[in-house]
Amino acid sequence: KEAVACATIYKQNRKSSVLTYYFMNYKLAQELKKMRDQDQRMIKNSVWNLKTYQRHVTRLKEIINRYGWPTHNLVGEQGSNAAWLLAQHSDRFPAFQKRCLKLLKEAVRKKQASKEDLAYLTDRVLVHRGKKQLYGTQFYVSLSGKHGPRPIRDFKNIEQRRKEAGMQPFSEYEAGLRKKQAEYEQKQ
Repeated sequence: KEAVACATIYKQNRKSSVLTYYFMNYKLAQELKKMRDQDQRMIKNSVWNLKTYQRHVTRLKEIINRYGWPTHNLVGEQGSNAAWLLAQHSDRFPAFQKRCLKLLKEAVRKKQASKEDLAYLTDRVLVHRGKKQLYGTQFYVSLSGKHGPRPIRDFKNIEQRRKEAGMQPFSEYEAGLRKKQAEYEQKQ
């Protein structure tokens, strides 16, 4: 099955409701998840394959050119999240990342993508443009082993921004990253 009809009922009031039909593309969702899984294996194993990376970016561009942003209705929440992760990791293509950010913002506005994914991609694009991030998702590890967040704009309001995006508190996020970094260093 490539696509299946789905229906969503939105209650407007006690007397009426709106029925919306959409077609979820399971084949496309599976393809996005497969590319995401390959991406994550390369990161986990610290074996970056440039050809695989370029193939993923090229394919995501084709998908976006044909369908627009892969939304929840089109590919499900996991498929949409997989598309975000591929865009998040397409650092060698900053213009494409910026385009993905614009499309993802619109999908979030329509409640068809994750606010948290949008927060991560927003920070990624800002940091790569030499600007301060908003949500504190981007960290660095210096050559000396120092680990910390990249500069954050309006730090006093970071918790409110993270809460609005459905994210855990910054202090918990930072502690989790520091723990993962310590575990990684122990393995080395």
